[in-house]
Amino acid sequence: MNSIIKDGKGKGFSAAVTEEQRLSTDTTSRSRGSFISAVKQESYIISSNYVTTATSEGGVLYIKNTDSRNFHVTNIRVCARLATPAAGHDAKWRAYLDVTDGTLVTDASAALVTNTNTSASKTFQGDVYKGVTSAETVTGSLFETIIDHLPGHSVDLWDGMLILGKDKTLALSVEPSAAGEACARVIGYYEDLEA
Repeated sequence: MNSIIKDGKGKGFSAAVTEEQRLSTDTTSRSRGSFISAVKQESYIISSNYVTTATSEGGVLYIKNTDSRNFHVTNIRVCARLATPAAGHDAKWRAYLDVTDGTLVTDASAALVTNTNTSASKTFQGDVYKGVTSAETVTGSLFETIIDHLPGHSVDLWDGMLILGKDKTLALSVEPSAAGEACARVIGYYEDLEA
């Protein structure tokens, strides 16, 4: 007896079966962040813009998720350049979790937030601050360090595995070997907690 599997949309297309008796399929994959941006419209770019740096550690970007849903970080990008180009310089980046204090938080200078779906009207639910001067301080639990040669940038891919739950924080600071400018960018998305 022959059976034909037809599509559920009433177009009359039938499914093919291979010689190995397997259903022939054709799929398209995309990242979870891409799906969230297109379908749920809740993927965001959070950026410090340019922050003036000195040779001491200074806070560049602060993020606090105030939503009850998890904020999944897909990537962190940091970059820095010297005021006067010269060889042999680097920047030490630090990432902090559970930030409790520091002028980066108390000065509360608004960072840039953009929904990656430019047709969406949904907004990031949380606090986002940028450093204004090289003197911004950060107090929290050191989570990760990155060293860049100047000028230069690094991209840290997390693919949604770095998760900020409700009221959790992430801050990025930089300590360059010479004065200049730095910027940081975090991309992530909201996803409902699973029951």
